[in-house]
Amino acid sequence: MLHMLRRAATAAALLLVLSPALGQQDQSTLDFPVGQHRWIGVSSDELLNQTRGPAVVFDELVRVPNAAWVRLHFGSTRLSTGSFIRITSLQDGEVQELDSKALMMWGKSSAYFNGQAVRVELVAQPKGRNAISIDTATWEPVHESRGDSCGICSSDDRVPSSDNRFCRLMPVGCSATLYNEESCLVSAGHCMTSGLVAQFNVPSSNSDCSTNQPPVADQFPVTNYDGVDAGVGSDYAALKLGTNSSGELPVERYGAFVSIGNVPSSGTLTVNGYGVDSECTRSQTQQFCDGPMLGSDSTAIYYNLDVTFGNSGSSILYNNEIVGVVTHCSYSCENYGTRIDRSGFSTMRDDVCAGGGGGGGDCPSGEIEDCNGNCCPADWVGDGYCDDGSYSYNGVPIYLNCDAFDCDGGDCVCDGDPTGGCCVGTSCSVTTQSECSTAGGTYLGDGTDCSGDPCDGGGGSDGDTCGDAISVGEGSHPFDTSSASDSGYGDPDDSQCADTYLDWLGSPDVWFVWTPEADGTATFYTCDTSSYDTSMVIYEGSNCNNLTQIACNGDYGDSSGCQDYHSQIDNLAVSAGSSYYIRIGGWQAATGAGTLTIDADLSNPSTGACCFGESCEVLSAQDCANGGGSYQGDNVSCSPNPCETPATGACCITGTCYTLEEGECDANDGEYQGDDTNCDADPCGTPATGACCVDTNCYPNLNEAQCSDVGGDYQGDGTTCANNPCDSGGGDDIAIAWNVVGVDLIEVDQPHYTVDVYLVTPDGWRLDAVAGNDDQLKTITSSTSFYQSSYGGPTTLDVNPAFYPTVPSLEWDSRVGIGAIDSSGNPYDANNLNQVGIDWTNFENGGDMTADNGVWFILPTDPAGEASSFTAQDCSERDGVWIARLTTLDLSSEMMVDALFQGRDTADDVWQEAVGGSITYQGELDCNLNRIPDACDIANGTSEDADGNGVPDECDSTCPGDADGDGDTDVDDILEIISGFNNGYDVDDLLEAIANYGCTP
Repeated sequence: MLHMLRRAATAAALLLVLSPALGQQDQSTLDFPVGQHRWIGVSSDELLNQTRGPAVVFDELVRVPNAAWVRLHFGSTRLSTGSFIRITSLQDGEVQELDSKALMMWGKSSAYFNGQAVRVELVAQPKGRNAISIDTATWEPVHESRGDSCGICSSDDRVPSSDNRFCRLMPVGCSATLYNEESCLVSAGHCMTSGLVAQFNVPSSNSDCSTNQPPVADQFPVTNYDGVDAGVGSDYAALKLGTNSSGELPVERYGAFVSIGNVPSSGTLTVNGYGVDSECTRSQTQQFCDGPMLGSDSTAIYYNLDVTFGNSGSSILYNNEIVGVVTHCSYSCENYGTRIDRSGFSTMRDDVCAGGGGGGGDCPSGEIEDCNGNCCPADWVGDGYCDDGSYSYNGVPIYLNCDAFDCDGGDCVCDGDPTGGCCVGTSCSVTTQSECSTAGGTYLGDGTDCSGDPCDGGGGSDGDTCGDAISVGEGSHPFDTSSASDSGYGDPDDSQCADTYLDWLGSPDVWFVWTPEADGTATFYTCDTSSYDTSMVIYEGSNCNNLTQIACNGDYGDSSGCQDYHSQIDNLAVSAGSSYYIRIGGWQAATGAGTLTIDADLSNPSTGACCFGESCEVLSAQDCANGGGSYQGDNVSCSPNPCETPATGACCITGTCYTLEEGECDANDGEYQGDDTNCDADPCGTPATGACCVDTNCYPNLNEAQCSDVGGDYQGDGTTCANNPCDSGGGDDIAIAWNVVGVDLIEVDQPHYTVDVYLVTPDGWRLDAVAGNDDQLKTITSSTSFYQSSYGGPTTLDVNPAFYPTVPSLEWDSRVGIGAIDSSGNPYDANNLNQVGIDWTNFENGGDMTADNGVWFILPTDPAGEASSFTAQDCSERDGVWIARLTTLDLSSEMMVDALFQGRDTADDVWQEAVGGSITYQGELDCNLNRIPDACDIANGTSEDADGNGVPDECDSTCPGDADGDGDTDVDDILEIISGFNNGYDVDDLLEAIANYGCTP
């Protein structure tokens, strides 16, 4: 019988007396899944770069506490041409950059990064439309579970090696070998899964056995694979690799591979692989072993070499040629592999290395041809973004807004294919883009036409030169440079408007001239939502042969309500009778239709406060600017003086010191300590804190007055809740407790919450069994229903964390156990759970489990049953044993757990108690994802809450009016404020939420 590594071996299996005959061996496959999955849930709205050069438009720190390494998995992410995601490890500074093509090659995942935190930036090109979503992270906690001795004969003879023809496959924990100059690999079929990464130059592991990751340049994505997993002799795979961060394939980088050879009848074989090791720093790093070939048949090779978990897929070499791949081990001195010369294996290698599959036409696998025959990812159809040329792939705008794709799967609003001007030579016609492309023409854009003869240059109309300048007055004046030419006046002097991206570059332009009737100021702007990216220059002079440039602007700082990058020159001083020539072109010679507007304030320019340091004078904006002052706005008074910096001082609020203005201090019911005071000497006299006992519950970091307020017994300054000083011990202390793991962790249509359930015990006690009998029913019920993953089962033995990367919802599957939360044994070395006599059918269908018989149990020597500290739903630190993870649909759902529990106390005497408890969701939030409610983090001192809003400071929203603390300001915040009006919220809160409606981080 073949035992997959994912199943924990029972004690009986380990005590078998093994025969050397193949059919009687207790064999295991030799993969060693590495890592767990965690929901991150970071996403953005559309991201625009409003500058002229590449700029960071998204910057997020992704942290997984206590992780040895982190790998990111992206959701709906769009990158415009030239834009890319940059990921940087905070531990060692390793960097990976992923543009749209690289992101698809990596399967919307990243490389592996050492440490518990990475910085994620989106670097966008100017005007590119981008969006990013980080769904999950794979990570490895520190642990020391290394499997068992399967595959090791007597002493372990492996020695460290370093040969870049052999690599580690993550996250399955297998091995593979380069076998040709195209950088294709051979491995084991049972190692195949999506999202594989081949790693070379693998460094030593950590002293706790967790793996370290090589540099990003030594990691390569698997882009194509196939495999067979049908037991000994029928377990093989072939893989094709993509390029690393430097655009290299492995053979290009390392210059070597291993050739395919002929299977011998006998001789010495060698293996280089990445097996686990009891010496942690060697575990899952490359090691070499040699030994005798014991025999072969038509499909398999038998040999005596030390291989173990993590060696699956290692090549078996004879005379430095590949003759097979390692697949299975036994508990004797005979291990097994698949012959390299199996006909199916040979055919598979040829197919996979040739690329396999296809996406339609000449597009690579996973891609399709868009409306114009350009390749793009197949999953862009119907993904929530309208592909109307706004997004590019491999530098080419993508169009899916045609009938062939049902108008991008409904993402676009289409009334037939859009049309526009099409130039074929100098001839112009209005067609669809597809028809224009078929005719070999140049498409001028959706909604354009043939006016102005756009296909042969045009020119010569009013305003086309300074001599033809159009005379205008105050107000709005339309123009169109689509058929204009360069007036020949030369590029303007952009030093007058540095950093506004004038970038004239011989632009086609149009000229206006205005002569004011009186002195004053004037503002010139091209704000027009249907216009293009303009550039504007103003000259003063009596005629076109006597002009002096006096102002210019490329991009105005605020384009709200206008097109992107409109031009604007504010409050230009003008004189009666002088002529002002306004010349309008486009950024980098852009053209289009637009509107020039002149707003003038003649004879009586507006005035306002002008600050010269802390001195204030009332001046016009122009006079203020001429004097080097800072204009505060029209009609702003100098009394009170807006130029003075308000005084601040120390403010004591409930014993904590803050530096605030006096008015801010008073508004927060604080005690102001005086102007220019500070918090350095702690003027508020922050009281000492300690443990507080409320009944048997312990609350840390409360001061004596706070403890008294909640009816508690203060344990003294500096005391802690370690070993729960409030717990007097005894059976009366046994109870059901829980904490909320998270809300809406699974992509289902209705709200839900997930809890971890514990049996509270006195310190030092343990739990061995959870049972039901005639006197005490064993029940797990929900007032709605439980979430059950089709990939899991009723107990923790059925939940394999290796599948979290591909089935993220499995982590939140409803199941029971003792201590260990999944089949790996996490947080212990192994999961040795047993269960008997329980009908789980109804529970696995989402219903209740009620039984008067049956038990799930562990042996009394298993460390998983020992009580350990946890934070309960009421924020108290308790001692207990984990017994279930339950996800129930609907936030109002109430669950109940009731059973007969049995274990041993500190004297090793058996105890038995019937205990039950109900579980409800009370709005607990866990913004920092540490599986402790935010209120508990704040109460226990784990997190600060300086503003007293009930949200840990590290999670505070940057959006004013975010009443519900979810990071944005929307209708939910307005409803939250209305429901709490005059009870924590007032009219100012409501007005703030309305003013900032639509804010996102």
